Amino acid sequence: MHASLNKQINMRIAAVLVPLSACTVCGASHSQEIRIGNIADQNGINADVSRDYLAGARTYFDYVNANGGIYGRKLNVIAKDDGGEPANTLRLTLARALGKR
Repeated sequence: MHASLNKQINMRIAAVLVPLSACTVCGASHSQEIRIGNIADQNGINADVSRDYLAGARTYFDYVNANGGIYGRKLNVIAKDDGGEPANTLRLTLARALGKR
């Protein structure tokens, strides 16, 4: 994969996953699971990369969960499809941050 494209994809993933997971983890203090949000293109032009990323994340989280989780708390990925549209990414991120599903 071209280095520039890889960097763009990684930055997009980090820009969405990190703030969303931080909001989710902080808001889940009473839960027995740690929810990590993933908003990515699952049906558009970048779907192949996004699906591979999500499959890899789920595989790793399954491994962590099988080995006791994080301090006994299981990891749960909540994936949303933005269709490759930045406006959808923003809408889904804001909805999640404001507690709407």
